[in-house]
Amino acid sequence: MAIKPPLITNAGVQPGKIKFFTISKKTGDGTIPIDITGAISEFFFYESVLSNSVTATAVIVDTGTVARDNYDYKTNGLINGYQLVGGERVDFAVEDNNPRNAGNNLSILNPPNGMYINRIRDIGNSGLKNTFAIDLVTPEFITNEKTRLTQRYDGKISNHVKDILNLLTAEELKYEGRLEPEIEETSINYNFIGNEKKPLYSCTWLATKSSPNSHRSIGTLPGYFFYQTRNRFHFVSVASRISGLNFNKPIKKYLYNGTGKLDDTQYDANILTYAVDQTIDLGKDLALGTYNNRSIFFDPVGMNYRFVDYDIVKDGNLSAEDYPTREITESPTRLMYHVLDIGTLPEGVNSDQQLQKWKTDINEPNYKADQLMAQAIMRYNEIFHKQIKITLPGDFVIEAGDIIDCDFQSLNSDEIDKKTSGRYMVASVCHKITPTETFTTADLITDVDEKQLTNQDVASEISRFAESGRV
Repeated sequence: MAIKPPLITNAGVQPGKIKFFTISKKTGDGTIPIDITGAISEFFFYESVLSNSVTATAVIVDTGTVARDNYDYKTNGLINGYQLVGGERVDFAVEDNNPRNAGNNLSILNPPNGMYINRIRDIGNSGLKNTFAIDLVTPEFITNEKTRLTQRYDGKISNHVKDILNLLTAEELKYEGRLEPEIEETSINYNFIGNEKKPLYSCTWLATKSSPNSHRSIGTLPGYFFYQTRNRFHFVSVASRISGLNFNKPIKKYLYNGTGKLDDTQYDANILTYAVDQTIDLGKDLALGTYNNRSIFFDPVGMNYRFVDYDIVKDGNLSAEDYPTREITESPTRLMYHVLDIGTLPEGVNSDQQLQKWKTDINEPNYKADQLMAQAIMRYNEIFHKQIKITLPGDFVIEAGDIIDCDFQSLNSDEIDKKTSGRYMVASVCHKITPTETFTTADLITDVDEKQLTNQDVASEISRFAESGRV
């Protein structure tokens, strides 16, 4: 007789702990630390692979009393009494209530030099208290607003991103404990001029033009993620990140069975709720060219056009039953136009070298749009076509871009639903603390072909895609 798993209470659902939450207000006499730990009613921490900045929000109930040096001081409130105007540094440390994470929490939501107040929002007030929210951003977010790209960049895109991120290390806002950015090497060169664009915007823009160096065929599985987590920036290919290739953290495993029973030797925690977003909008998909599209590229040197067709039946990664009928998918439903930048910005430190480089291949474009643009658009659309939202007991170890395993019990039996269960990437995550509970909510995505693969399998799968010539 099989031994039933023990009943495990979801301790992580219970209230977590804000160890400290301090606002530093600069005055003519120095910096005044304001401890408002007891005034925090809710705290949210956000990360996403589609966001180039980490954000957080704290909801504060202000009664006009602030603790300092073991005494309570009556004030006119945080905003009026201390004249908060935005830009103040905030230091905090937060713990979840997950016993498996003991010892890891102090550094999870505690950047070495804190975050900064970006916005103060009034929620409501009465004669006895004022409720407002403060939205926090990282130092890089502020430095980004003050910095512009003014130089020319030659060479691989991954090298450009590394150079651009170095501009965000302004000494007055620098994270001393920040880890080095995770930058995956790209396969192609792309030359451009900064044109006074902001650094984070430029890195996000470059991500859509990138193709990983590990693939033998340019245009195979293109597209990159550029995002920030609590400790570093990441510039990694969609193919390697979503499949878990080179993912070095332990892969956590979660179970949904709706009973609260959990074998803690096999799983890290119960999934409290989950929802599969499989909304089908045929009209939207046709407008986006999800099933069939044509890209038209104008060559200003040869004065002709190049055509690249994308057909999901021939070039996609899904099985036949996942497509609409062939009558719908056989013709392009979206046309995309692009002027090839042939002859622009050839490499070289002076005009003679640039001219010599251009003469080696006068028909070579600066960016291989005909091999990458349409494929990247379809790639991003494909991986976000199906998403699963899960709610877990507070687990602050989880970051955007993490790989996790999820088992979902079938609706009408005790068996695991093999179609829904499997390995997923955390596309976005929100950690929430209230006085009574702690939750972690995550949006999960997966690559259909690589969902169940190990790291060794992924390496061979990438080679298979490259050899198939899907460009």
